Amino acid sequence: MIHIEHHPPETPLLLNIERLQNLTMILYYPLEHIYWLAAHKVLNISESRMNRMGIWSCRFWAAYVLLQFWHLWLEWKLLKKRRRNMIKRVDRDEEEVKREKRELKAEGERIWRESIINVGYLPLTVHWSIENSMFPDVGVGVFGTLAAFYQLRGVWKATAE
Repeated sequence: MIHIEHHPPETPLLLNIERLQNLTMILYYPLEHIYWLAAHKVLNISESRMNRMGIWSCRFWAAYVLLQFWHLWLEWKLLKKRRRNMIKRVDRDEEEVKREKRELKAEGERIWRESIINVGYLPLTVHWSIENSMFPDVGVGVFGTLAAFYQLRGVWKATAE
């Protein structure tokens, strides 16, 4: 939270989205940890209260995921604008152009990858946010695997750089 205040994103709207995302995580994490501790009998909480905490923690996570879609959409728009501006500038050497193209390509790949991860998380967070959800277990496996695969791919790519 302190980092984004000292290193704000490109626009005030992105900053406010990130602030809202931080707020959702401030609400998510304690509820999720209390739920987990109660489910493992470390804390003595009634099952109905424990389940409500689990549902509400996932609702805050779902809010984070929805905000992340908005954030990624705005990042995509800024990326397209930077690509257009790069094409318009002519007073640069070839090496600088190549470097900037690589950076823009990597940024586009990151946005795409994070979008797919969120596509995996959204149905899961909605499913776990609804009491007696009818979402099939196979769907949890498919969407969870999708999110995990693309997260792993992103981490793998980051270690290669």
